[in-house]
Amino acid sequence: MDAHSFPLVVRSPGSRPPVEVIEAEPVDEESLQEEIARYKRLLGLCVLAIWILLAYVRWIVALLERTCIHWKQQAHFWESMFRRAKEKAAATEAALRQRIAALEAELRRWDPRERGRSTETTYPGAAERPRGQRKRGHARGQPPPPRRDHSHLPVVEETLDVPAEQRCCATCGEPYTEFPGTDDGEILEIDVRAYRRRYRRRRYRRG
Repeated sequence: MDAHSFPLVVRSPGSRPPVEVIEAEPVDEESLQEEIARYKRLLGLCVLAIWILLAYVRWIVALLERTCIHWKQQAHFWESMFRRAKEKAAATEAALRQRIAALEAELRRWDPRERGRSTETTYPGAAERPRGQRKRGHARGQPPPPRRDHSHLPVVEETLDVPAEQRCCATCGEPYTEFPGTDDGEILEIDVRAYRRRYRRRRYRRG
């Protein structure tokens, strides 16, 4: 037999193999308690780490909730501001359209072509009117039409004066003295609204 072979043992039927009894080594109570304490410390550290992690997660969730609430409030604020600006722009546009329509109506009222006056000019060589057709314009022998009254329009006062370099005689160079009174006149102007501009031109004479 070689070194790795075992002897052949013949057993009778029903016989049990021999049981090898191993004696247990004695357990050190102090080392066992230290091992248990070490595992308890590790378990406590794990529980503490899990608690810290959960607290950090709760803090992150609360921060995200506050951030979401803040941005939702900002979104509602700017949405309301945009709605107000849009409504204001629509109201302003409507008012401007009404103003433009009123100004166009005023312009049409002051336009001679809208009042039936012809702006065409008869040039030499134009076709003659048929006999018996009355010429347009003021009829001879009839009183002239009354002048239009613009006294209901507002008046914008304007004082005109001669430049300082022109307040002297061009021949002798003597300065002029102010002459009492003014030369007044009115000009009908249309600038968005009609008004009367009354000017007062100062007069001068040799002193």
